[in-house]
Amino acid sequence: MLSFQQRSGKDSVSSSPSRTDKHLREPLFRQTDQTDDDLERGNGLPVRAETKNTWVAVLPRVLGYVWPDSTRLQLRLIAALLLLAAIRVLNVVVPVVYAKSINQLSEISTQITSEGGEPVSFVKALLPWPALWLSTYIIQGGAGQGLLSMLISFLWYPVQQRSYGRVSARAFAHLMELDLQFHVQRKTGEVVRKVNRGSSAVQTVASVVIFTVGPQALDIVSAAVVIWAKLSGWISAVVFVTTAVYIPLTVVMTDMRMKARRELNEKDNEKSARLTDALLNYETVKYFTNEERECDGFRGATEEYLSADFAWAKTNMAINTVQRCILSSGLVCGTLLCVRGVAAGEMSVGDVVLFVAMLNQLAQPLNSFGNSYRTIQRAFVDMENIFEILEREPLVKDEPGAPDIEVTGGAIRVEGVSFGYAPGRDVLRGVNLDIAAGSTVALVGETGSGKSTLLRLLLRFFDPRAGTISIDGTDISKVTQRSLRRAIGVVPQDCVLFNGPIALNIAYGGPAGASVADIERATREAQIHDHIMERFPQGYDTVVGERGVRLSGGEKQRIAVARTLMKDPRILILDEATAALDTITERAIQAELRRVSSTRTTVVVAHRLSTVLDADKIVVFHAGEVVEEGSHPELVRAGGRYAAMWSKQLESEAEPPPRAQRVRRGGAAPVASAQSLAGGSDSADN
Repeated sequence: MLSFQQRSGKDSVSSSPSRTDKHLREPLFRQTDQTDDDLERGNGLPVRAETKNTWVAVLPRVLGYVWPDSTRLQLRLIAALLLLAAIRVLNVVVPVVYAKSINQLSEISTQITSEGGEPVSFVKALLPWPALWLSTYIIQGGAGQGLLSMLISFLWYPVQQRSYGRVSARAFAHLMELDLQFHVQRKTGEVVRKVNRGSSAVQTVASVVIFTVGPQALDIVSAAVVIWAKLSGWISAVVFVTTAVYIPLTVVMTDMRMKARRELNEKDNEKSARLTDALLNYETVKYFTNEERECDGFRGATEEYLSADFAWAKTNMAINTVQRCILSSGLVCGTLLCVRGVAAGEMSVGDVVLFVAMLNQLAQPLNSFGNSYRTIQRAFVDMENIFEILEREPLVKDEPGAPDIEVTGGAIRVEGVSFGYAPGRDVLRGVNLDIAAGSTVALVGETGSGKSTLLRLLLRFFDPRAGTISIDGTDISKVTQRSLRRAIGVVPQDCVLFNGPIALNIAYGGPAGASVADIERATREAQIHDHIMERFPQGYDTVVGERGVRLSGGEKQRIAVARTLMKDPRILILDEATAALDTITERAIQAELRRVSSTRTTVVVAHRLSTVLDADKIVVFHAGEVVEEGSHPELVRAGGRYAAMWSKQLESEAEPPPRAQRVRRGGAAPVASAQSLAGGSDSADN
């Protein structure tokens, strides 16, 4: 019984990173015409230059993500801002009322203790100032944890969550739109880390700027004004000097910490990337018994990270020490002036209390300002990474208003196509090729001859430097990429599966809402339905593991074939689609693929020539050029490069492989006869 549920588009976007990372990194074709140096350097392709974002550029973008897209959340944000303004007023009122309360109680105490004084009632002592102070203090909450602050947090939290979701979803969608060059150049773990940290940083900056830095600035200004209006000019001068020294020093020293934070982020990225690569390549590590090497490498990356973290912590401790010294100096100087004022009869006890209360009121935002500024600067570094990704333009873009392509027959024409991953290093040179609708064409040639590059151009992972590629007479550069790729199905040699049920992996190739019957039809065509039901107790609900590690190579390949059949494409690309299968299964799949491809235009990339003997046309690539084309018998009789390749392959297959190699292959392909060499048969079975 099948009990899976088709995953919706929304669920797909929010899937776990473990399922998404490797899918982003996996090349479409296993063989490639690019060198590692080409991919690392970018090879002259238009990659966006590194830039540093400025406050002026970043803040509007951050606030744009903060303003909600729903009326309900907009009302919550407005209510939170109004309550925030109310707290600012209370922060000024509470210390002033508190000072008046002290003066009132001092006067009552003096009257009672003086000769002939009479006690007063509790109500008279409480009203008006002590009662007013108590009521305002309860609402304000003193340390910012009062009723209004809690209401603000309650109102703001859903808005904050939505902003995080919008940023992360935007980054994910943009990653899906970026070109193959971007994903091949970068480590998956590093990209995931940048997106996660950057999304959190946008959320952090929004919260700190709106609900911390802005209110803190108002608190500082209001405290300075109250001290200047209520107390002496000298005390106001102390407050002014303290603030004037504190803020610039905090800014300067925090800017100095930026370099340490960037270094810490780089080391963190390297450590995470090292861990991710080792886990994703677990089998390779085991093959070569390099566990110790990987552990040493990760240990070294961790030590570098810890060293950078300690350097960052030292700068943090230095800033905290300087800030406390400045505030303590201001408190000492102000207190001495207050004592002098009381001694001279110029200030009351309430004035002293007001000074201490307002200085505390001032110290809180100043201390928080340092923390807030450091938080923003730290988040600013993280945002640089995600904005660098969001600002990256895809190398291949649809023209404005480009229509969807309508593939009817599937005829492909390649005219004068040249392309290179680096200037002056063309991988394809003036390639001309015609593939008739409904025909099967095989591309053969040595590794690096241009076969995979041509298929990448056909799928518009890149655009050619010169020439055009058209399908049914329509230039593919003039249509949308999505419609083009919907019309083309690919079965790669190294297929990648999601960490989910078999049914989900097969349904992934079809439209949303694919039925159980559709999935079973595809698996029967791929000759894997009976195998799934017999081998796996959970049948189609069996979870395949990360990248399909719980399945054999042949099982993964047949699921990939079924997934492509779910798509029902007009054009089919087979990239050594049966190379990982045993002989019996390969023959069955090849027969089924021949039946399926009989009504589709099929392009086959092959290294084993015996698998493409019945192709309508075989195209031979060499050094980026088409050097021969024709049927198998025609090419063998011509005695050119293809005939040499065929002869060499026959000789290789005629030599019995070592026993271990025979076991690993799961059965050798049948050796072709001398008659085949002479072109006497077109059959793949001969």
